[in-house]
Amino acid sequence: MQLRRNRGAVAGMVVVLFFLLMAILAPYICPHDPLQVDYSRILAPPSLRHPMGTDWLGRDVLSRIIAGSRLSLSVGFIAVGIGLTGGTVLGLLAAFYPRLDNLIMRFIDILLAFPGLLLSITIVATLGPGLQNVMIAVGIGGIPGYARVVRGATLSVKENEYVQAARALGSSDVRILVHHVMPNIMAPLIVMITFGLASCVLSAAALSFLGLGAQPPQPEWGMLINEGRRYMLKAPWLVLGPGAVITMVILGFNLFGDGLRDALDPRLRQ
Repeated sequence: MQLRRNRGAVAGMVVVLFFLLMAILAPYICPHDPLQVDYSRILAPPSLRHPMGTDWLGRDVLSRIIAGSRLSLSVGFIAVGIGLTGGTVLGLLAAFYPRLDNLIMRFIDILLAFPGLLLSITIVATLGPGLQNVMIAVGIGGIPGYARVVRGATLSVKENEYVQAARALGSSDVRILVHHVMPNIMAPLIVMITFGLASCVLSAAALSFLGLGAQPPQPEWGMLINEGRRYMLKAPWLVLGPGAVITMVILGFNLFGDGLRDALDPRLRQ
């Protein structure tokens, strides 16, 4: 397989699988209770007992990072699901029904007029801080990208002979979309989902860093950086640990996405 020959893609897949397993097994592999306060070990430096040190309440940083993987990754996956669902529906409707095309795409243009993070901040500020609202905000911010990709791919696919033949045989629009269009536009969507996961994890961390996402005492990567910045000079491990994890996750998704794009796009195959 082309994907196996791409070392970057394999490395990215290994990183992604590692963090997914860490999120799944978080309750069983945390060396300490991520919420347990120990005033006798406040801001303790990294040691054998606490490999990534402790925070200003004596809580183990490594345990909080491991526990936070569940929140950070779940926000990313749910936000991608919201963006993918909304964007796919709007893109299919715009491509298949010309009367709706102009209306839908002008709505997409309005969303694209706002920077993604600014749009997410506006939505969260309207709905109120919290992880659920962060998922909704980041998901809505991803709708325009999916809608444009789905619309472009559908416009190309619906002109193929097998779609015209299905229409001539009396197949309904729903049947054509489900059985003939969707299977043939999955390749660009899969690649976009992979890149979208990296973007959503970063956006969710940014919103939590600003205090609009996870609320204390929930351990979430962006919030951990926000809490640790006050002690950055005295205890840099509070920021370096979560920051390194976010960087690795985003790099893993991007490397894996690059490999998928090369493997699924025939124009890039050598």
